[in-house]
Amino acid sequence: VVIGAEPAKVWRILTTPEMIPQWMSDEELTVSLQGQAGGAIVMRGLLHGMPFENHGTIRAFEPGRSFAYGYWSTLSASRLADVPENHTVVSFDLAPADEATLLTLTLSDFAEPAIRPHADL
Repeated sequence: VVIGAEPAKVWRILTTPEMIPQWMSDEELTVSLQGQAGGAIVMRGLLHGMPFENHGTIRAFEPGRSFAYGYWSTLSASRLADVPENHTVVSFDLAPADEATLLTLTLSDFAEPAIRPHADL
């Protein structure tokens, strides 16, 4: 998708914990993240009124270019262990496009098909 803002602004919106809930969820959500590859990311909130925590590791953190993280959700706790092979991956790739930004969102590594419908941003 092309966004009418420069990559630096899009980057701030994607990676500032206080801004993430504005585009990620219509329900209660808090986010904390360590701004570096290998850092932690934690999201706590409600999904259809059910409390959850998603936690994982930042895989890419290249300002203005790439932000990716893998996560496991407590919503899957009854079916999936919290191990790396059960972590869903969310990747945002940014590229300048004139005075705009081309944003590519990729969701991958779903441990089970039931997770996919809940990953819509």
